[in-house]
Amino acid sequence: MCFYLIGLISLLWAGSIVIILRKFRKKEEEERYIARKEQLVPIEESYEFDFENVEITAVPDLTVVIDRIILRQNGLFLFVNKNRSGHISGNENEEYWTQHKSSVPGGQVVEKSFRNPIIQTKLHIYALSQKLLELDCSVWIQGVVVFTNPRVKLDVKSKEIPVLHPEEIQSYVASYRPSKTIAASSILKINEWMKEQFKGNVQEKTS
Repeated sequence: MCFYLIGLISLLWAGSIVIILRKFRKKEEEERYIARKEQLVPIEESYEFDFENVEITAVPDLTVVIDRIILRQNGLFLFVNKNRSGHISGNENEEYWTQHKSSVPGGQVVEKSFRNPIIQTKLHIYALSQKLLELDCSVWIQGVVVFTNPRVKLDVKSKEIPVLHPEEIQSYVASYRPSKTIAASSILKINEWMKEQFKGNVQEKTS
């Protein structure tokens, strides 16, 4: 009787292991199928989509105009442009940054405070992320602040959101290494949504 019970328990245990292994293999096969399906989506790795002046209403009381969005397989980049000149100083955690400038070379230096543009950038990221959730495209949005005036000197400390000159954008985007690349299917879905919503502000280019 004892040997019978031991044998029965062994059979049940072995059967449970087989069922678990089958479920694991099925899940593994499904993941491989999804990966193969996304690889079959016809999109070039070197292709990127470029959008400008994108107006988004995330909630009834929140409408933002995003200066520029670049969408690539290595990331979705959201840009906030500022046209301030002079010497700009600040860090990402301060509510206000400082601008020092003079009206003429060698003239009196005037100091002005302005709202930290990283705060605005994060607000734009939130608005865009809400729209992407509606598309079932949960992707990381990398914010970037760009000071476009050629007569600006930056003394800014920011780890999460870089603060750049226009000539630094291309190298930053090209060298960006995300923790996870954006699936080709998501890129096409976001691009089609952008083109449909913002027909007058869409540019497409190959890098």
